Amino acid sequence: MSLFCLVHGSTQNASGWDLLSLELEKLGHQIVRASLPADQRDASATVYARVIADTIPAGMDHAIVVAHSARGAFLLSRAE
Repeated sequence: MSLFCLVHGSTQNASGWDLLSLELEKLGHQIVRASLPADQRDASATVYARVIADTIPAGMDHAIVVAHSARGAFLLSRAE
C-alpha cells in the first residue's frame, strides 16, 4: 500500500486529518501528518517545506503528499 503525508492548512492543525486518516488506514495505507509551526509568525516557506520533508520517514522512496488550502503551494511535481 501507499504512504500518505497529510499537510494541514494555515488555520488548522494536523488533527484536521483525523477522519481521512482513519479511512486510509482501514484501506491498509500508512499515514503521517505534518505539524506545521503555525504559531511561528516568522516561519518561512523553507521552514515549512523542511517540516513536511522531515515528516516522511527516512528511507521511504516515495510518498503521496496531500495538502490543504494554501499549503498546496508546497507540493512539487517531479518527472522521473
